[in-house]
Amino acid sequence: MLFRSLCRHAEIGSNSYLIDTGKARVVLDAGLHPKHDGLEGLPRYDLLKDGSVDSVVVTH
Repeated sequence: MLFRSLCRHAEIGSNSYLIDTGKARVVLDAGLHPKHDGLEGLPRYDLLKDGSVDSVVVTH
């Protein structure tokens, strides 16, 4: 199992994580950073290949 941070900044905001069980790839949360605009306010989705995620779970 792989648990990978997709967070762009090491502080609150833009939190997102990839969980890869080997059978499924799930993105957990999809936060926006309140102090950054554009790509700087988003998680590192550029680390994911298009179509490589099976589901997204948003907790809050």
